Amino acid sequence: MVTTADKKKTAAAEEVKAEDKAPLVEKPLEELILNKTHGKYQVVELISFRAKWLRSQEDHRHLTQTEVLELAMREVLSGAISEEDLMKQLLAAPAALNGKKEAEKPAKKK
Repeated sequence: MVTTADKKKTAAAEEVKAEDKAPLVEKPLEELILNKTHGKYQVVELISFRAKWLRSQEDHRHLTQTEVLELAMREVLSGAISEEDLMKQLLAAPAALNGKKEAEKPAKKK
């Protein structure tokens, strides 16, 4: 026999499942930028690095540069990717990927 309490539990369980399936509401990019209170200048380097990495991935090759940059900004500013982890990747990355030029060779003496 199904009681009223059992029906309420079932209804509550269905609501939880529905919440899990509901899409996450993303904040506008402008709001994410404005809400960043510290490290605004350091995050520019991280976003640039992330954008270069995304561009190198096959899944994102069809995106324009603007779309890749917006995706990188959203990932970094929303916290989807940890800034600490991204900084570790930046420091460990080869010079070509993190934007640093190789040390110029000294001019040959004649």
